[in-house]
Amino acid sequence: MNIDYLNRCYAYLLLTGAAFLIGVLIFNIQQPYLVWKNWAHPEYSIQTYPLLFLSYFLDIAAPLVMLLASKQLLKEGALKWYLVLGLGILLFLSKLIGLIYLLIGVVVLIVNRVFHARNT
Repeated sequence: MNIDYLNRCYAYLLLTGAAFLIGVLIFNIQQPYLVWKNWAHPEYSIQTYPLLFLSYFLDIAAPLVMLLASKQLLKEGALKWYLVLGLGILLFLSKLIGLIYLLIGVVVLIVNRVFHARNT
């Protein structure tokens, strides 16, 4: 198994996942607001607005970090530690598709470490 091929496949998987999440956000732009509105009803106080901000932040930041990670993987073949940390946190807090991508990423990381240890 070629490690570069595996990293490239994961990069394309991240790219398609980011495109999917951006498409979902575009077609359901009011969904986080409606969920927040139903949750905060009947009182809309200043304490409830951080949840609205957090839900929009996760819906926007997760695909952007996925795009950055796929670009980094395709360009250099490896991810920087801060990109791995940000990607892991955002995918963990993201929707179900984010958790699936996080699980696949952990498997790819383990395979990379095993093959790197064998080659040294």
